[in-house]
Amino acid sequence: MKDVRKVVFPVAGLGTRFLPATKAMPKEMLPVVDKPLIQYAVEEAYAAGITEMIFITGRYKRAIEDHFDKATMLEKELIEKGKTELLQTVRSIAPMGVTFIYIRQPEPLGLGHAVLCAQPVVGDEPFAVMLADDLIDAQQSAIGQLIEARKQLGGGNILAVQDVPKADTKKYGIVGVEDSLATTSLVHEMVQKPDPDHAPSTLAVIGRYVLEPEIFERLKKVQKGVGGEIQLTDAIAGTVFYDRYILGEWALAEGLVYPMFSMDKHVIQGNPDGPGLFYISIDYGTKNPTAMGLWRVYRGEAVMLKEYYYDGRAKKKQKTDEEYYQDLENFADGKKIERVIVDPSAASFKECIHRHGKFAVWDADNSVLDGIRLTATLLQTGRIKFHESCENTFQEFQSYMWD
Repeated sequence: MKDVRKVVFPVAGLGTRFLPATKAMPKEMLPVVDKPLIQYAVEEAYAAGITEMIFITGRYKRAIEDHFDKATMLEKELIEKGKTELLQTVRSIAPMGVTFIYIRQPEPLGLGHAVLCAQPVVGDEPFAVMLADDLIDAQQSAIGQLIEARKQLGGGNILAVQDVPKADTKKYGIVGVEDSLATTSLVHEMVQKPDPDHAPSTLAVIGRYVLEPEIFERLKKVQKGVGGEIQLTDAIAGTVFYDRYILGEWALAEGLVYPMFSMDKHVIQGNPDGPGLFYISIDYGTKNPTAMGLWRVYRGEAVMLKEYYYDGRAKKKQKTDEEYYQDLENFADGKKIERVIVDPSAASFKECIHRHGKFAVWDADNSVLDGIRLTATLLQTGRIKFHESCENTFQEFQSYMWD
């Protein structure tokens, strides 16, 4: 997996929210104490190990380039006057070993378009995106924390969020996540400025992202919104589901539903035991096979330890609910099962489980598209794995096709 060495600073905006202060000065150059906003952002990126700073600029942004350029005449004057401390301060503005690159955005077509302008320089590498007007005071570089999260997850698009008052959700892009209390959690949905009563959470996206290079192709396909702008958040997803239902490209929904599944990346060998909580999922079939999965969940990662698969048609014998229950008990293997998650349409089988009183039963969410989106996200982020013995599951992944 490639390291994150490059960051994109979209700085072409006019800064109208800060008028009149930004009438003659880029908003990124507004001072906070003794440094402009953009310098804080560059220092944050440098602290995270980033060495290529890519600025997407526009008209009237020359002050940013001048700020990070070598000031020969100024340095000469400071040397002559013996102002050594000030000289070091001026020289430290552009850290040693760092490359500064400036790309002009020809039109103000939104954050997504600004990021897309960086593609020729970023190439096929993962990269960060930082909005300088989001100043984050943290002991550890905020963008560095996102880069570290990406390493731990084995890749994927990472974005930073902050908790905001519920009444303020209408001012931000809000995400719906798997676990709002976790430090890192899967994003299920993004809603732009939702009404507080309909917001999926109170977690608002802020100006820190770590993205995989595939985002560029998605940005090229995103439909333009109000004012002809291309939104970055509209492109932050990575499944055929997203192409089909967000981008509206129905023709792309062909082939495998889970092309990101890899036997190398998602299959574990040997003893799969470890710490965590245990769950059993059941897809109850009458005409179709009945399948069960024993899962261990720990720190946001799920591992299928083993599978159960019974095809009544192939065996020419359909089992009763009681027989399936006995198989369930044996399948649990004496482990403490937190929940058994069952297809809600299997009413009689659920009643059978309740009657025995050993397992807590939860209804599965039968939304096919939501399930595809969640599974694809887990696969892409490396947070779901399967023991080598789960052969029927592998066949499903490798044969599950869009209609």
